[in-house]
Amino acid sequence: VESDKLYMVLEYVSLGEILSHVEGTDTYRRMRYKSKVKGLTPGGYFDEDNAALYFVDIMHGLAYLHR
Repeated sequence: VESDKLYMVLEYVSLGEILSHVEGTDTYRRMRYKSKVKGLTPGGYFDEDNAALYFVDIMHGLAYLHR
């Protein structure tokens, strides 16, 4: 059955979204739960090792979709 709809099923993340949009800017930052999330710099960004893990997960997802 063909359809022009795309559904995304995401798992529940208890600490909320990864990044929040900063109003009035074109940037996103980690706003809440900074102390509970491992791998963040003092500015609220992910350090290189943790950012690389997210990147690899996204690439695996895209590779799966393009099979």
